[in-house]
Amino acid sequence: MTSQNDKNIENLIKYVLLTAGEEDSFFERSLGPIHILKYLYLADYYYAMRSQGLTYTGIEWKFHNFGPWSLPTFQMIELTLLGAGATHSLYSSKFGEEDAVRWSLINSDLLAQIKQQIPPSITRKLNSCIRKFKKDTEELLNFVYNTEPMRNAAPRERLDFTVLTFDEEISVDDSLKIHSLSKKKLSKFKERISSLKDKQKAGLFKKSDIPQLVTTPRYDEIYEAGLAALQESELDEDISKRFQGRFMNDIWKSPTRTEIDD
Repeated sequence: MTSQNDKNIENLIKYVLLTAGEEDSFFERSLGPIHILKYLYLADYYYAMRSQGLTYTGIEWKFHNFGPWSLPTFQMIELTLLGAGATHSLYSSKFGEEDAVRWSLINSDLLAQIKQQIPPSITRKLNSCIRKFKKDTEELLNFVYNTEPMRNAAPRERLDFTVLTFDEEISVDDSLKIHSLSKKKLSKFKERISSLKDKQKAGLFKKSDIPQLVTTPRYDEIYEAGLAALQESELDEDISKRFQGRFMNDIWKSPTRTEIDD
């Protein structure tokens, strides 16, 4: 890793925490090392989309317990933030000691200065992620776990950003944003909407065509058989403590993980 890479990493660490520091709620202004590390990964993720898999930081990301991981980068977080004047507090976390610290840093002038040194292709999308997830560890990890480099890797493997083969705007929102579509896809989308409107006006949609949600449980023979089996084996008190799942190692490379629905 070069000195320029180190500089890029330090800027991103400070940028992430300073961006969180702009939140209105005091509770949302602090982040833990796990959050900061995952946001750094997302910075590389978004940058790689525009650079044929080349990352901005040069970090050697690996698939670890809580997603993308780099021990040298993790160790840089504390020193970088202390040097920037950040404060920290200790909390208990189910994610262990790596997530027991919460850092805070508020400095709008420094944020504006550092933002100028980071490519807009990173800041635009990373800013959106920080605003959306903040320090919600579970939601952030879930989002990160579903990125392509993670879905194409197994535990302890190095993450490969060259699997990113598209160059379109990607939103962290669940809703579809029209401006993020290519001209070709936007044209098809408009044609589809127009067709649906025409069918609606013509009365071609029937109420029976719309799937109905099941709002009540189905008490049939399958339910009765399952209940009887549970009672017979005396597992109905606490099933979660009686079973352990085992999976073949090749599950990490299965199409279920690697393929993303359009």
